[in-house]
Amino acid sequence: MALHVMDEANQCLGCKKPRCQQGCPIQTNIPEVIRLLKANKLDEAGRKAGIVR
Repeated sequence: MALHVMDEANQCLGCKKPRCQQGCPIQTNIPEVIRLLKANKLDEAGRKAGIVR
């Protein structure tokens, strides 16, 4: 993954007032998806995000 994407993801995980989940129409657990992506668990992250079945 591009370094700037990982930098942004790290900032998201440290967010004190995450509004991303409330703003997501399908209530995706975005911090969990980011953690899975960082752990290189791409398929599992895709399933959690509702992108991959």
